[in-house]
Amino acid sequence: MNRIRFESLQRKSTGASLPFFSALVEAFFTLFRSSLRTQCSIVRTFLAAGPVAISAFVESSCNIDLEGSRLQNGIERLIRLIEMEDGYFLKHGKYLTVLPNSSNDSFEVRSGLKSCVTGCDGCDFAVAKSGVAFTAEVRCVLDNGTYYYQGYVRPEPGLHRGIDGLFGKCRSEGIFAGKRMLVNTVGPCYEQDDRRDMVILLGRKKRLLVQTMPSGATITVNGAVMGQSSPGHNTLSRSYGSYFWEDPSDGPALIAITKDGYQPVEFTLNWGSYTYKAAVALRLRQ
Repeated sequence: MNRIRFESLQRKSTGASLPFFSALVEAFFTLFRSSLRTQCSIVRTFLAAGPVAISAFVESSCNIDLEGSRLQNGIERLIRLIEMEDGYFLKHGKYLTVLPNSSNDSFEVRSGLKSCVTGCDGCDFAVAKSGVAFTAEVRCVLDNGTYYYQGYVRPEPGLHRGIDGLFGKCRSEGIFAGKRMLVNTVGPCYEQDDRRDMVILLGRKKRLLVQTMPSGATITVNGAVMGQSSPGHNTLSRSYGSYFWEDPSDGPALIAITKDGYQPVEFTLNWGSYTYKAAVALRLRQ
């Protein structure tokens, strides 16, 4: 998120420490926290007539990670886009394509992408869809002019591959997680930069993770009720509920997801060697 790092509040210049001016600068940043660019601009203007040593101190202390803010906001709005796609499916039984650089804001998916305060510029979004599978991506420009891609690949329930994204960077196999590719998880589309390629790994332990919208859905495996998806165990946002089945039995599993007022979903899962994460949006009964 937005970070303002004050380096050495007791930094010395021309032989004198500047604790008073350090506190003054920090107070200004607290007051104008809503805009990173405005913060430094106001402080620089306020102290422009002061000694050169003070100006140098402000310049060195005003270390703003605008690139990090842009990437973080891109990821947050990508999650919001996934939520809105699932919310649309819940009501209409289908997903919508979102084209890069689209100016169409008549649908709630596009309007939600504008819900950010700082670091909003420099990112664009796209969604490719096919049936109940979709791939959502965000492309953000870095300070060096290159692009960084994050995405989310949603295959049909029970499958291990989805579809390629519209930017051509997120592939059907899933997002990059070191030696593995993961579906139904937000992360980098491919190996790009060790400093930025951060993803929550699901571990090597074999288990079933079912994520549902809405929460409170009953999970049945091979005819036995296992439990319900809970918002307290969500792995994406509070709009979802998740259920974890530790150390599941071997062999194919027939999984049913049900909730009163919604159409049931059933799929067969053939286990791999790792955790399988399923993500399902239930459709309201008509």
